[in-house]
Amino acid sequence: MFLNKTLFKKMIKRAFQKSGLIVGRIYEGLVVSDGNWVSWTRSGAVPNWLKAAIIEYAGKLPEEGQIFTAMKGDMLQYEIEDAQWDLPERFQRSKVPFSVTPIVYDGAFFKARLVSCSRTGDIIPIPEEYCDVIDFSELGEEHRPTGPSAETKEGLSLIWKNENSAWLIPRTYFTDERKPILERLEGLEFKEVM
Repeated sequence: MFLNKTLFKKMIKRAFQKSGLIVGRIYEGLVVSDGNWVSWTRSGAVPNWLKAAIIEYAGKLPEEGQIFTAMKGDMLQYEIEDAQWDLPERFQRSKVPFSVTPIVYDGAFFKARLVSCSRTGDIIPIPEEYCDVIDFSELGEEHRPTGPSAETKEGLSLIWKNENSAWLIPRTYFTDERKPILERLEGLEFKEVM
């Protein structure tokens, strides 16, 4: 798995406390999500630290085919399977390559990493913490993931995937007064940072 253990556990905890931690044993793996980001890990390759983090907050791991949302103060809410969580399939459909630039927009209330569509040069922002959690030092014996790529040049969702895991994150949007930043950077070439 190519996600930083410490940061990802914090994201799992925040999901449990705020929006709900979605966990499912579907699509031949374990899906974990907060409703925005989605992680998928192939069955048999799920690290023990991830299982422990889920059990710590949800109380248990789902059975094969089960999906539930765990939220602080609530009982487990069982869910219906949603194709948006099928990251292996979504990766197959994601043919538009993007590159991660070294540019981080540091606003008053959020940070956004800027990524560039390799085909058009368009620049889109993604939440910085969703990019920071990617950690190639956690790979172990796994290969470096392919990505980011998206299904469309607008990059509504960006995905990274290797043989055992996948990470999908949404883009974010700049307000009108910040859009000129993106326009000025479009078409420029940047050294890819991951």
